[in-house]
Amino acid sequence: MQRSYRGSRWSRGSKGRGQRQRSYRWSRGSKGRGQRQRSYRAIDISPEIYILPVGSLMQYYFILSTINMSSYTAAYSTLISILTITIYAAIAGDDGVLLLFLLNIAGLAGLAMLFGNRSPERYAKAFIIVMIIVWILFLNAVPYDLNTNKASVMEYIPDTHKPFTAMYSPTHTLGYPLILKPAICSRISKGVKIIRNKKEEDSYFTEYDPKETVIQEYIPYANEVGILYERHLTNDDHGSIVSITVKESSNKIKEGCRNGVTCIDRTSALNSPKLNNVVDSISRKIPHFYLGRYDVLYENEDELRDGNFYIVEANAQMGFDLRPFVHFERWFFARTLMGLKNMLKGRGYSTQSLLRLSHHTVSNCITCRDWEKIFSCYT
Repeated sequence: MQRSYRGSRWSRGSKGRGQRQRSYRWSRGSKGRGQRQRSYRAIDISPEIYILPVGSLMQYYFILSTINMSSYTAAYSTLISILTITIYAAIAGDDGVLLLFLLNIAGLAGLAMLFGNRSPERYAKAFIIVMIIVWILFLNAVPYDLNTNKASVMEYIPDTHKPFTAMYSPTHTLGYPLILKPAICSRISKGVKIIRNKKEEDSYFTEYDPKETVIQEYIPYANEVGILYERHLTNDDHGSIVSITVKESSNKIKEGCRNGVTCIDRTSALNSPKLNNVVDSISRKIPHFYLGRYDVLYENEDELRDGNFYIVEANAQMGFDLRPFVHFERWFFARTLMGLKNMLKGRGYSTQSLLRLSHHTVSNCITCRDWEKIFSCYT
């Protein structure tokens, strides 16, 4: 028995009686009688896919990864073919395609584990190994060592685009109001507070260590945006703004996740060539800063488009926000690509430091998040 579909559909056939084998193939129907039908198997790659957009390539590859799951030869041929296309994409400068290689290894191993009929435990092991590799690449996107704090990152930003920021000292000369925040925690962080007098300053240090606290000049601007920046894997010369997310709130300082905060994507309305050039210029001053988000305060939209703003925080690692936010997939893909680049350039971590980094990241997630305020957004 055989079911066959013409056009670009799938066909499933059996080799013969007594054999139980699934064989999937992508068939392109013949234009007329007498012409031979052409099929693409796992070992075949159509030259036409070179001109497809990234989204179509991803769909094609994931379909391709389901072909001939019971055949180790076909699986390995698929990986070799994908690697060939990946190299082609790298040479062509399409860095968005490079991650497809990793994604398809994971997809192939995962689907084989579900549908393969030969040694599924081997596929399971392969799937786990691939996930570990992707996670290591993701972690390697962090361009700083484990001791980096907010103040040290801000040192690279020009004074024209940042408020005064330094590690706290009891002899500081900043006037009130001022900002105090932990040095190692990022995004939706607890402990970011506006201090209006000496009494509030002393009260702050009943909960936080002065030696691990950053002091920052208060900027009296009511408008805040988050600017997501990336520099392409195959192009070190120029980076670009990926998105500009406006945070509408009556409070300029976010103390955890609060009710009343609205995030709106306004990239097309606020981005400009001048703003992009200024952000790119600043980002290039920070060592190995290929992907990150800036928290920016600005006076009005015209000033922002002209490149006049203050960066109150630069997040290279970028914390995870439980609220819906813009371009998460692109951020994740780009960050994984940056980790791959760091490893290829010899800036990756050793296995031991990777374990320390994992522990460091999980610890920060536990200690630096105000979970009560985060989940209050949903109640």
